[in-house]
Amino acid sequence: ALGCEAVLLTSDAQLVLLRRSSAVSTHSGLYNGPSGHPEPKNAGVIANASEWDGTDGTSESEAMQQSVKQELFNSALDEAVAETNVPRESLAEPLLIGCMADSTGKPDVLFLVRTSLDAEAVRSCYAKGAEEGWESDRLNFWPASKAAECSLPMTAVTRAALQCFLQIPSIS
Repeated sequence: ALGCEAVLLTSDAQLVLLRRSSAVSTHSGLYNGPSGHPEPKNAGVIANASEWDGTDGTSESEAMQQSVKQELFNSALDEAVAETNVPRESLAEPLLIGCMADSTGKPDVLFLVRTSLDAEAVRSCYAKGAEEGWESDRLNFWPASKAAECSLPMTAVTRAALQCFLQIPSIS
């Protein structure tokens, strides 16, 4: 499945990192940004292509491409909200910063997502409980200006996302 990872950046230039809990099936104890995967059903993608007959207007590839693109970008926002409990209206449009495949070949799309909240406000939202809060057991912040020096144990996807983040000249 295609994954998505967000580098979540607070208004006071802190990176939001979540330690994966023992309740998740992979990478327990490692840090990552809000992450998950797009939902094909949200983009109108039919799981079984043999069911497609073209009568629903999806024969226009441009409409399908736009729908898939929108779901990719929305998934970064959805995961940030679901995992940190920050209000969606506090999030800016995601910026695509990279893509990668992990050691198993699973592809991930990497985004930068800014929030208008500072680190303390994000901490407060997280403390109130998030829909997917069970996926993490700790919230940490790391100064964006020192992202290259981050010593927290991170997933491979998160390391890749931070490397892409560091390539954005106006931020790092």
